[in-house]
This record gives sequence, C-alpha cells and structure tokens, in this order.
Amino acid sequence: MSNLMASPGAAALRRYANVRKSALSNKLEFGYMLQESVPPITLFDFSRKDDILDFENKEWREGDDGDIGGFSSAKAEIIHTKVEGDEVTSFLRWKGNLNNTIPDSGKVVRSGYCAIQSPLFPFGGVDLNEWDAILLKCRLSQPRTYMLNIKAETFIPEDLYHGIFPRENPAIHPLKPSNKATPGEWMSYILPFDTFLVSNRGRSKEVPQKMDSVKVENVGFTIADGVEGDFQLDVASISAICLDDDYEDFRIESRPFP
Repeated sequence: MSNLMASPGAAALRRYANVRKSALSNKLEFGYMLQESVPPITLFDFSRKDDILDFENKEWREGDDGDIGGFSSAKAEIIHTKVEGDEVTSFLRWKGNLNNTIPDSGKVVRSGYCAIQSPLFPFGGVDLNEWDAILLKCRLSQPRTYMLNIKAETFIPEDLYHGIFPRENPAIHPLKPSNKATPGEWMSYILPFDTFLVSNRGRSKEVPQKMDSVKVENVGFTIADGVEGDFQLDVASISAICLDDDYEDFRIESRPFP
C-alpha cells in the first residue's frame, strides 16, 4: 500500500484530496456559518506527513542557471525541529548561492537565479477563485527578495505569476532587496493575487495582467535579486486566504506568527 501511495498518480490525487479536505473541514466549522468571508485553505504544510512524503519522493523539482551554463546552485531539505517539550515540527529549507557570472558561451546575456517548484495538482489545478491572497509562513536568513510563483490555468500556457516578498515599492524596482524582513524570525507574508506580476518564458510583461482565473496548477519560489552570495529560505506553510478585516492592513506587509 505504501508503494502505491508513493506513486506519482496516487500522490497527485492525495494532494488534491488534502486541499479539498482543508476547505471542507473549515467550512463545516460552526464559526464559518457566522462569517462573511471564506476561511483559509492550506495548499502545503511541511509539518504534514503527506507533504513531507511528497518531498522525500522528489515531487518537488529544483533548478538553477546551471541549465544555461551559469554557476548558481541550491538545495532543498526537510528540517525537523523541536518546538515545545518533545513536540516536533518540520519545515522546508531551501538554501544555496547566487552567482551572476555570465557564462562564456556568448548566448546568454543575464544569469543568476535559482528556483524550486511544487508538484502538480491534478484535474487542472485547485480552484482558488473564492480566495484573494496567499499567506506564506516563512523565515529568511538574510534580507533577500524572493518570488512566490503561481502556475495558473490561463489562455496563454507559458504565463507565470509572481508575488514578491518581502517588497518595497514594486513600481520602482520589484526585485530590489528589502529590509522589511527580520532575518532569523518566522514571519507571515500576505501576497494578494491582484499584486502579482506576470512573465512569459522568463520575460516580464510590460502591461500588468490579472490572472484569467485563480486555478492553481503548482506553486514555487525563485530568487533572482541580483545579489551574489548565500541565501536561505525556510517555509512552514503556504495557504490561500480572504482579505477580510483581519488581514486588510497587511496586504503587502509582514508580521510575526503564529
């Protein structure tokens, strides 16, 4: 049975079932009947055994500019740590080194990136049209800038949407390293869908474009902030939320959690 549940097809069905279970269990709570907004839905939580199993089965894919002859590198792992007494929790640690050196091939004019991508959700993705934003619980070791990527169902299959965190003024320079993060401290970052940027085959589109629908096929992270050196991002969970009164003041800000 364990081998069956570890197969790619079964794992995809399990991910989809976990997300739907998260949404249903929240909606069945009595408090939901008294709320005007939809409760959060968990996409990935690295304290869950199923999400750890997906990672251990290499369902998460990693990449860097080595694909084009570059010199950046990164590696992800699951970290288990004690939080209170003998209680153990887990999170995803993604760390590496960014190197902007342009390879000598003459075919590349820009380098310096690393990326990691989640496994796919089946049936065309998870429908998040009832939700407004991503809630990301993570920890940065240095004041670097990252992108949370969403591959959504869209009329243009190559489009990829990016939420920048932590962010200064994205109209000035969306990838400028930010001092809004507190290195070493766990934070909650809220990334509204209407603030996401869009790119196509690695090139940003000049005209901002909203998602055709928020039906998420997969998510991921990229670092390409132009700063050479080591980076480390710890991720506890990725959820979708509604921007009600509890969250509206934190649309592109951060705060400690829980």
